[in-house]
Amino acid sequence: MGHQGRREKLHGIDDTRIPVICINAPPTPGTPADWSAALATFLGWDLYRSGTDSRPVQRMKDFTGPAVHVMRTHHVEVCLVDGIDRLRTEDLQPTFDFLDYLADELSLTIFWSGIGSSDILREARTARFPALRRASDAAPLRQRSVPTLWVNRLPPRSPEHPDEWPRALASFDGRLQLCHHRPNSLLELAEELYDITDGLMENLTPLLSTAAQIAILDGTEAITPEILHDAARYLDLPAAGTMDEAW
Repeated sequence: MGHQGRREKLHGIDDTRIPVICINAPPTPGTPADWSAALATFLGWDLYRSGTDSRPVQRMKDFTGPAVHVMRTHHVEVCLVDGIDRLRTEDLQPTFDFLDYLADELSLTIFWSGIGSSDILREARTARFPALRRASDAAPLRQRSVPTLWVNRLPPRSPEHPDEWPRALASFDGRLQLCHHRPNSLLELAEELYDITDGLMENLTPLLSTAAQIAILDGTEAITPEILHDAARYLDLPAAGTMDEAW
């Protein structure tokens, strides 16, 4: 994986570092998915010992605590979770809760993979947080196995959230290489950009990319409100002017 290669180039081959963990959906049908055991297996632990009757007995019911300790001390940064399309429906929410805990505890970036992973993840998220649901979320499962990174909708600028949206725009603003781009001009369009994208990175990234291409083709060489709306129409994104009350 590219991330592990970059870390090895930076730190050298170091047995004390495990930059990336890859785990697969536990295969046992009809039983709850045991993700702590999947982590323990990846880490190379022997999950079983011989019982008094020489039959294998699992060493502990939950490996989460030891696994978290090892992942923290070995600097795990990325976790790839494969096969979520094979999970039982009742396992989905506990799975996301468990991996969310790991992400918060260890500052992990988690990629989800499996056929239709993006839609499975969206369904689980919107079931837990109904405010995230949009009409477009009702689209059927797309049969793709591309790894999915869930990024929460950023909140609009407000006294409670003064920085999240401006910071995201500033990161894009600093990378624009248009000839007539004025530094921080995207921040002047913050409200309009939020109206169009609804605070979603999956909308903001293609919107700004398309707008930049339009600006190059028509010679403007700068992103203007008019170009933003042209790009939004091309991408079939919502029209601006629907969320003024958030600002």
